[in-house]
Amino acid sequence: MGFDEVIQIRCTSLQKERWEEAAKLDRRRFTDWVRMQLDDAADKAIEEAEKKSK
Repeated sequence: MGFDEVIQIRCTSLQKERWEEAAKLDRRRFTDWVRMQLDDAADKAIEEAEKKSK
């Protein structure tokens, strides 16, 4: 799978440091870790919305 989109977010230096540390502890590259976190959050939000709509 090729990645062809770029997103940018603004955050504090503390947030970025914490996220980088979490990625390091998870033995993942920072971008991979962020992508996984966003995918997990999206899955959860979609599942919750689908439950509410039933």
